[in-house]
Amino acid sequence: LLRTDCAWYKPWTCQAEPLVRLLGTLTQQDLFVPNLVGQVEGGADYLTIEAYRIEGLHVKLGVTTPLGTPRLQLQLSWLFGAYQFTHFSPAVDDATAAALHIDGTERLGYFGEALVVDLRDDPIEPHRGAYAELRAAEGGSFAGGAFSYLQLTPDVRGYLPLGPVVLAARARIGLITGDVPPTERYYAGGASSNRGFPERQLSPIATASGTSVVIGGAALAETS
Repeated sequence: LLRTDCAWYKPWTCQAEPLVRLLGTLTQQDLFVPNLVGQVEGGADYLTIEAYRIEGLHVKLGVTTPLGTPRLQLQLSWLFGAYQFTHFSPAVDDATAAALHIDGTERLGYFGEALVVDLRDDPIEPHRGAYAELRAAEGGSFAGGAFSYLQLTPDVRGYLPLGPVVLAARARIGLITGDVPPTERYYAGGASSNRGFPERQLSPIATASGTSVVIGGAALAETS
């Protein structure tokens, strides 16, 4: 519920932007061999974001295995999804919709890989240690998708105790080369990203008809 046009004590007068995601997951421990975890995921999205509404379905298959130690994990996956875009903001004209590839159905298919190193003393409330992950995705017709692209997103975090205080630092970079699927575009801002900006508002902007709206980007660099 957007509070820009109403009071907190009258939520029924607020403009609604529903964000609904339904997920179902089936996990099999020790798939084929010990310590190999298999996962099947299915999901439905009904997401009203700033520029448009996303409606679609996806299925994802994946496996996760440790590489010699539980602190080093390798994840492999395949995702296929189909999404439609409706309820465009006045800031999204026909040219912008075509440039963002939201003027038709998005058919997304990619193979994903992730290498995760977790050296933290506690994954929920870490006080010392480090965490790093490198995620990659290769999309194209070979994976069932209509977008041919390469996506890389490394993420590094560190924790150092200073008496009763923990000094924490994080850096994340993202890059998509080739075609940019609209549902994979990067947004930043908010409590878990850059706290100097509201949620998702650190982003390229489209302007039309006297209205501006964030539309996401094909690259990202954030620190906190």
